[in-house]
Amino acid sequence: MIGAQAFVAILLSNGSINAYTTVIEEACVENLWTTKAILRWFELISGLKVNFFKSKLFGINVEGDFLSSAAQFLKCNVGKLSFIYLGLPVGANPRRLSTWNPVLDVIQKRLASWKNKYVSLGGRVVLLNSVLAAIPIFYLSLFKMPVGVWKKLVGLQRRFLWGGAAGASKISWVNWLDICRPKKEGGLGVKDLRIMNISLLTKWKWRLLSEVGLIDGLDRTKDLFFKRIGNGGDTRFWHDTWVGAQPLKEVFPRLFLISSQKECSVLEVGRWVSEVWEWNCKWRRSLFVWEEELADMLDTILTPIQLSHSNDEWRCHHATGGRFSVSSLYCFLSGSILPPISLNPDFVRDLGFLWKSWAPSKVVVFSWQLLRRRLPTRENLGKRGICDNGTDSNCVLCPLELESEGHLFCGCAFASTLWTKIFKWFGLGLVVPSDPLDIFHKFSVGSGKGKRLKGFLAVWHAVVWAIWRVVGVKPFDIKGFQGNKEFTSCFISYGHDC
Repeated sequence: MIGAQAFVAILLSNGSINAYTTVIEEACVENLWTTKAILRWFELISGLKVNFFKSKLFGINVEGDFLSSAAQFLKCNVGKLSFIYLGLPVGANPRRLSTWNPVLDVIQKRLASWKNKYVSLGGRVVLLNSVLAAIPIFYLSLFKMPVGVWKKLVGLQRRFLWGGAAGASKISWVNWLDICRPKKEGGLGVKDLRIMNISLLTKWKWRLLSEVGLIDGLDRTKDLFFKRIGNGGDTRFWHDTWVGAQPLKEVFPRLFLISSQKECSVLEVGRWVSEVWEWNCKWRRSLFVWEEELADMLDTILTPIQLSHSNDEWRCHHATGGRFSVSSLYCFLSGSILPPISLNPDFVRDLGFLWKSWAPSKVVVFSWQLLRRRLPTRENLGKRGICDNGTDSNCVLCPLELESEGHLFCGCAFASTLWTKIFKWFGLGLVVPSDPLDIFHKFSVGSGKGKRLKGFLAVWHAVVWAIWRVVGVKPFDIKGFQGNKEFTSCFISYGHDC
């Protein structure tokens, strides 16, 4: 582009070597001659040839006649905004939905390529984090995502999670905000794209601060970044936040008005005396009595602070060692932006225990649904108006009670007999609790740590998974159903899954 800001995209090619080069310059004839000379010298030194046929010249606020003459002089084509450069739309409005259509198209094509409808829920969670959430990262690191785009992306993710590769609209058993919570907080650990967008964009502010210094427009992040004082040479005494949570000019506005060092750095408001730093604040006039009290308060704050001979450095709150990282900021923002989960803290802790096991992801996610009572049982389907809670909705193993999580995995005669044997084998007592969560406590609380805990949790996952598989087998083989035999085959199937 040529103008207040200029840009030239050149494709260098020689055999199998291809590279893009950009040149930014003002619109003048002298810069055109300089650019042509640089390109010619590059050809002579490297032996490569500039492919002017594929090169384009773009202008911003430049007259068309001058742009055409410049393109003819450089023997390249005239380009128009917007255009794609390194996969990103340059000159496009990121607030428009059309700018984000390529991202949405790529995700929809990827979903269409996954023809297997039988990917488990745990497998879909893995695909969500590793593929679908990673596709828009390039865009999210440079553009602020509009709300409309975020809703479309979440819609695609939600339909894939609960509907499979076919993308059919099915029941969303758990709130999406709870899905996006970390695993230790009761969620499935799916990345929230809004928070990821903010974290990636904040990285640019961090780079500007750490590499360039203080810049304008950082008021929104003043509580996120702070200055660690070294020698004080790069920190303004009154204007920067370097001691406390506010700049000194806001803490002591009266002293700032009468200071004769308003624009001085921290290094200039003191001196070294025998390798000991001493503060020396100067005023335009003599202080009044009440102003002397403020000066004493300022001196009380400054006295414990001793400078060093190292350079000042920017640091980030909520980051290990103060060094900014996208992951640390994401963890902090997810805890502050997402509303508190409406579950008992002890129950959230139990959900976090689920993942400390050797069980495959599809079994762990199933157990997560079980403890949250979000399985597609007849009781839950009846609550959503999908089926009637009549006699046809009773348990398929013992048609005595309504099919629910509590009955299927605890109260049913088949499940109760099975848990009694398991409890006897592991010495967990003789009484089987009537709630799946209470049974889970038997395996998670007091089971030790490390491999012992993982082993006990693996038994829990194996049993509940096998019971669910038996429930799925029974309706299709009522006459030949044998509980122990079917359970054994499903238990062996779990072992193969591991």
